[in-house]
Amino acid sequence: MKKVVKFIFCLILIITNITIFVPNKVDAICNTIRFSKEVSAINLTLADGTVLYDLAVSKNATPDVATLTPTNYKNLNLIFIIDTKTGLTEKKNAVNGFIDKVYSDLYPTAPDKIKMGVIPFNDLSDTEIAGRSSVPDVTQNVWKSSKDDIKNSVNNLQASSNQTLEDALTIAYNNMEPNDGSRNNELVQEIVIISNGINNSNICVNSNTLLKDLGERMIAMYGIFIDVPEDNSNIKNLTKEIYELKIAYLSLSNVQTQLEFAVLEYIKQYMVNESTIIPKVNKTSMVTNNSITLFVDEELIYGATLKIEYVFTTSRVALYGSGDIYENTIRDEKDAKLVFRANEKLITDSSKTNSDYGWQDAGNGLMTRVTDNEIKLVLSTVITPEMMKDAIFSNSATCYTSFDVGSGASARYTLSDKAIDVIVMPPFGKEQTNIERNMPIIIGAIVGIVFLTVIFVIIRKRRKNK
Repeated sequence: MKKVVKFIFCLILIITNITIFVPNKVDAICNTIRFSKEVSAINLTLADGTVLYDLAVSKNATPDVATLTPTNYKNLNLIFIIDTKTGLTEKKNAVNGFIDKVYSDLYPTAPDKIKMGVIPFNDLSDTEIAGRSSVPDVTQNVWKSSKDDIKNSVNNLQASSNQTLEDALTIAYNNMEPNDGSRNNELVQEIVIISNGINNSNICVNSNTLLKDLGERMIAMYGIFIDVPEDNSNIKNLTKEIYELKIAYLSLSNVQTQLEFAVLEYIKQYMVNESTIIPKVNKTSMVTNNSITLFVDEELIYGATLKIEYVFTTSRVALYGSGDIYENTIRDEKDAKLVFRANEKLITDSSKTNSDYGWQDAGNGLMTRVTDNEIKLVLSTVITPEMMKDAIFSNSATCYTSFDVGSGASARYTLSDKAIDVIVMPPFGKEQTNIERNMPIIIGAIVGIVFLTVIFVIIRKRRKNK
């Protein structure tokens, strides 16, 4: 009976993870760099040498849009900052065409996950700024959540805007949600600037500070400068040391093509909440987006060796500089029930051990410093009766990465991720005793006896009262 109770408890735990705590994985993604920790293989060998499980687990690859459900999408916050001085009709057409593509090609089943805002600005001189009759409201809410409302915001743009680029960026900053160091698993944010150039040098300097502030919030930015020379000093001052900003210099007729080529592809890379994607396993086991469960008879499990192999991947979209990673310092926060051995061989490549990837026990976790984009780690344990009371193996990691952003400079991010849990539990209904198999009959008999006893007592009391 204890097995039945234990199974029900574990099953409730699994279901609770699926229904209440999804997603509990921190998706370590900012706007130009990604860090992930995944289970890559699992091996469970019994004490007598029998290999009971030898699982290969595929990493969470971004699936095709056609296979996505609404729960697989992140929320999208996208703001357009549009120079209204010249070429406004062409810009409206380009942005509206791009909006259609976002809805039809990227979010066909999840339109309610999209919010967009449109902020106009004008290249005003210091004299024009001083002569403004009113100061723009930089606290205004620019978000629209339906396709028609978003396109209406674009169509209603007027060439007479009294807002500067500095004003527009301040409005965008106040509307965008801050991202802390742990990243936001449910959100992807981007700002697209479409400009014919900025002649006011003071606005460029002030706007550069705002762009840096937005970059600190890990918000991606894309700047399209129309018919502006690449050596323009004002644009260089505007974009100086903004490592989350990608710049394109092109003609007005190419704006929509560039939006669909660069911005659309960027959103596609980051729009999927990878923690909602169920990994693929090569053999039968209970798999969810949060856990892989191995079923083993309790009489067999004691003394078995469990090995779990993890793969750590760091990659960067090179918006600025080469994107080459100078160094990854990874701290693995291993489950206390798992054991680290430097000479432990990998499951997927027996020619390599943990020491080949530089892993060392640093006291507060396992540490390694590498320049590789992908490294592996294998941890193991011998299953004991005490361990089976809580046979859930969890592992997370933090990555401190430094990479090239051009001009001899580097940038550093701190990213974290949690691998899916591995659970070991006995199967239901195996090796039940006669008492366990007949428990429903026994319970029914007891209930029947109690019921008859109560009836007998009631009848006797009534006879005495007569």
